[in-house]
Amino acid sequence: MKFTFFLFLIFVQGVSLKAQNNPCACCEPAFRQFDFWIGEWEVKDTSG
Repeated sequence: MKFTFFLFLIFVQGVSLKAQNNPCACCEPAFRQFDFWIGEWEVKDTSG
């Protein structure tokens, strides 16, 4: 019983540490590649 409880504590601690160390997913440079698209846009349909 103590062994099972010990394994459970190790598992819970590992999961909580992993959840706390998640970096910002959109903070990487790859997510900034299309920032040049931001600006003024003039959208027209096929009829002008």
